[in-house]
Amino acid sequence: MSILRVFFICVLVGVILGTIYGLINIVKAVFRNNFITNNIIDFLYSILFCLVCLYTLIQFNFGQVRLYLIVAFILGFYLERKTLGKVFAKLEHWLYNKLGKAKISLSKTKIYKKITK
Repeated sequence: MSILRVFFICVLVGVILGTIYGLINIVKAVFRNNFITNNIIDFLYSILFCLVCLYTLIQFNFGQVRLYLIVAFILGFYLERKTLGKVFAKLEHWLYNKLGKAKISLSKTKIYKKITK
C-alpha cells in the first residue's frame, strides 16, 4: 500500500476520532462538567484513541509506527476540531442552556418540591 494512501487513511481516522471527541464533550456537558466524570471519560477516550491508532497502523501499515503517520492522526484531529468541532461546540452550548432552563422550570413545580423534600 502506498505511503500517501496510508497517510490519508490516518488523517481520516483522526477526523473520525475528533468527531467522537466532540460527541463526548456533549456527554460531558450533560453531566455538568463534573470533575470525576470528566477524568473517567477522558481516560476511556485516551485508551480508545490509542487502540484505534494502533489498529489502523497494524491494518494498513503492517504495524510500523512512523512519525509522519502520528502527525497524520494529529492533523486529522486538528482539522476536525477547527471545522466540524465548531458545530459540536455550538450544539454543546445549546444543549447546556436548554438543560439549565429545563431544570429551573422543573424546580418551580409542586411535584419537584414534594420529591426533593
